[in-house]
Amino acid sequence: MHWKNLPRWMRDTGSVVGAMSVLLILYDLMLAKDPNWVLVPFQIILALIAVGAWSYFSYRSQEKRKLQEQRKAEAAERRAAKKKKLAEEGAKQAAQTRARNVARNQQCPQCQTDLRPFRSSTTAQTPKKAPKMNLNALMANPYKEGLKRLQDREGTPNKPTHRWHWPWSKE
Repeated sequence: MHWKNLPRWMRDTGSVVGAMSVLLILYDLMLAKDPNWVLVPFQIILALIAVGAWSYFSYRSQEKRKLQEQRKAEAAERRAAKKKKLAEEGAKQAAQTRARNVARNQQCPQCQTDLRPFRSSTTAQTPKKAPKMNLNALMANPYKEGLKRLQDREGTPNKPTHRWHWPWSKE
């Protein structure tokens, strides 16, 4: 029987118990005053059983854990694919509904006015309304409020300001 053909838990058990057996025999030869040589084979057999059982159950639990993680990853992939497919179908359905509504609702039902000029694709988004002026803030710090409005108009993000610990420090 070839060593490589054995399961990994058996190979590990053999190597560990082999090293333990050599150490046990060396201990009995060199350090023990009255070694009981009759017990050595029983100790080795008991070590084989104990280490073999531990190794077997350890490797089995590792394989189960790997299989469970693999199944979890496959389930996540399936969920992601299903979610993507549903999103694509939803977008497709929304485009069909939008096209059907645009084709159907081109005239005002009461006055029969053509609504196409009012429904161009460029004016579909409503412009952002200007925020109300905070007069107290404007009076307190007009430069800062002007910068805020300028940044809002240009669309640049506001930098977080550093709040100083001392009240007399500037921002």
